[in-house]
Amino acid sequence: GKLYVNGLFKGEKGSYKTIAEAFAAQDTRLTLMAAYEGDAQITEDLYLDLSGHTLTGNLTGSGTLYGMDSATDGYTTDTMGAITGTVSCAVASNFKDVTLKRYMAIGDANGYTFHRFYLGITHVNLRPGVDGIGYKAVFHGDEAVQQQVTGYGFTLQLGENGKPVSKGAEGSFTSGKAVTMRLEHYDVSSYGETKLYGNVYLVLADGTTVESARCGYSLRELAEAIVALARGTE
Repeated sequence: GKLYVNGLFKGEKGSYKTIAEAFAAQDTRLTLMAAYEGDAQITEDLYLDLSGHTLTGNLTGSGTLYGMDSATDGYTTDTMGAITGTVSCAVASNFKDVTLKRYMAIGDANGYTFHRFYLGITHVNLRPGVDGIGYKAVFHGDEAVQQQVTGYGFTLQLGENGKPVSKGAEGSFTSGKAVTMRLEHYDVSSYGETKLYGNVYLVLADGTTVESARCGYSLRELAEAIVALARGTE
């Protein structure tokens, strides 16, 4: 294979031996191509994919590190990389990259690892004769990510300017297993084209929350789907 001398950072504009070289070229989205040793000043926001490699060194500066590790894209840690050293620059606790993949930063005094995870609503349903909206969602993440989750919930909003109604639950949200929650007491019979928005969220151990993308459906569309479903089972 190709030998990368003292590590190599691949960016959108070129390849660099150091993060400083990449910053000088105004290239701030980098992939680490091999194990690297060296300190770095994070003078501006940096989007760094470890891609299964280890960066050993101290990171300082006024910028924010948005870390990811494409080696965890299968929600496993078998080949993941790490930052080993003191990280005193700001680190985003979780974020969504340009390809809409989500990563969570898990760190301590010895450094950081970055873990891919997924959170989203799989479907929404209205059951005839039942007062309320049912949401089903799924979460994917490795064991380290699951240990950060202390609770979850759903938020429902009727119309762009409606008052959000949330319902949460404490406890585990097992990776790969869908959960369902009903938000009760919504009379949906007269809203017509009004859109119903909803999302699922995780509560993390540090007290922060992570929200999924928001789904929007008109209540007419939901009602028509229910009628079609009922006809299909007659």
